[in-house]
Amino acid sequence: MPFPFTAYRRTDCQWNMERPHLHGEVELLFPLTDGDSIFIDSVSYPLRRGELFVMDAGVPHRSRAHNRQEDHRCILHFPPETARALGVTDLSRLLSAKGCRATLNEEEVHLCLRLFDRLTSEADTQADVLRRAAAFAELLALVVEKWSSSAICSNVRAELRRRSFACRVTARFIQSLAAVPLASKTRRLRY
Repeated sequence: MPFPFTAYRRTDCQWNMERPHLHGEVELLFPLTDGDSIFIDSVSYPLRRGELFVMDAGVPHRSRAHNRQEDHRCILHFPPETARALGVTDLSRLLSAKGCRATLNEEEVHLCLRLFDRLTSEADTQADVLRRAAAFAELLALVVEKWSSSAICSNVRAELRRRSFACRVTARFIQSLAAVPLASKTRRLRY
């Protein structure tokens, strides 16, 4: 896989963690239902559809279930090196400046749903692997855009938007590679 990551959808009736835990990876949490909460670094946040949470590597967090209905959510884990490979070298600083939560508009919610559908689909062919990598780069671009929209310095914002653009270009390039049939990718040499 071009970029190492783990993506999955979860549905639980009880999504309650007794103790905080942490990862050596960045975690994106995209709740699809309302009602529960998450503690991130000892701060409680309600989980609502249309919000995106990003927890940097090493940040303690835990979920708390408040009701008995099923909780639906999408989760993505990736090593910080994966973001750096795409040119996002200051994800930790970006997250610490803005916090861990962003509210998405309806168009962004639908985009996240489509991207998570792609990220959690089977990768049976090399083209599927490339499409999943493109979806990852596109999701990372959305994170950079959302978090940079309120970055403190305008020069930091400009740099983050440049990186977001680079992630989107990478995603489109990967998707274009996945769309080209293998036979047209190689040229036969004639002597």
